[in-house]
Amino acid sequence: MKAYSQLAVLLLLPTTLLAAACSPEGPTPTEQASADVAAAAVGVTTQAIAATEAPTGFDNLTNGFLNQTDFDAARDVFEEVEGLADGLGPVYNAQSCRECHQNPVTGAASQITEFRAGHFNGSSFVDHPGGSLINDRAINPAIQERIAAGQEVRTFRASLSLMG
Repeated sequence: MKAYSQLAVLLLLPTTLLAAACSPEGPTPTEQASADVAAAAVGVTTQAIAATEAPTGFDNLTNGFLNQTDFDAARDVFEEVEGLADGLGPVYNAQSCRECHQNPVTGAASQITEFRAGHFNGSSFVDHPGGSLINDRAINPAIQERIAAGQEVRTFRASLSLMG
């Protein structure tokens, strides 16, 4: 019977501690007493740890790696809208990095996807002619990218967050 009660205590102790730690105000007196009794039964001590809210990082502030001025200058470049005079084209997906990496702030993820294609030759994936990325836009409709025949592997990939 002693082994059974020790097993019960070992199984209940983590649950009790987790419930206490997740409470925004910390453990109630009853929860703390229960944790103390369970811990004493197996010869350990407990200490209540209050859960804290994790920072979101979506505040357009630097993480300290760069000073805020340099960070803001880099973000401005990332947000620049490119045109033909800037070298945009002949095919492209967007006119700025920000267009695909902007939710909820510049540099984050997005609902935007890119289209990839190629084919499977029986043992490995082979890129679509010109590369697996199929660009959505072109500076001239005559050169708009299309998927060539025989490219049966197709997928959409979501824009990933660039925030460290």
